[in-house]
Amino acid sequence: MPQTREQKLQKKKEYYNSNKKEILEAMKQYRQENREKRAEYNKQYYQENKEKIAEKKIEYYKQYYQTDQCRKVRRIGQWKHSGLIDSDNDNYESIYDYYINTTQCENCDVELTQDRYNTSTTRCLDHSHITGLFRNILCQGCNCRRGEDNF
Repeated sequence: MPQTREQKLQKKKEYYNSNKKEILEAMKQYRQENREKRAEYNKQYYQENKEKIAEKKIEYYKQYYQTDQCRKVRRIGQWKHSGLIDSDNDNYESIYDYYINTTQCENCDVELTQDRYNTSTTRCLDHSHITGLFRNILCQGCNCRRGEDNF
């Protein structure tokens, strides 16, 4: 009796799930036994498809850089790199969410903007330069004035 494509896929999934441990072990053993062979194949494939791989990579990153996830990862990375948040601290996710959801400067109540270039209303993460601890979400103007008051 002929099977539909969905039935065949379901059967494969069932087989895989019931034999998962053995399949993964066999795959691991194959990779170990054929390490040099696979490395040579991968090297040859890369040489033959360099341009195609580069094009796909560029296209992927063009799409990825426009996502909210990328913006989040890059912003948190910048904060860690510049010492605005402690890289050992696990609450940077909550700080980022607070940063994104804050619409008014916590000092002067001006509406915060997220522009390509810094303006006096650009959203900033204020922190103590002495302790390095996060304090508030401020506009660029208040952040600069506060920095002069207590470094």
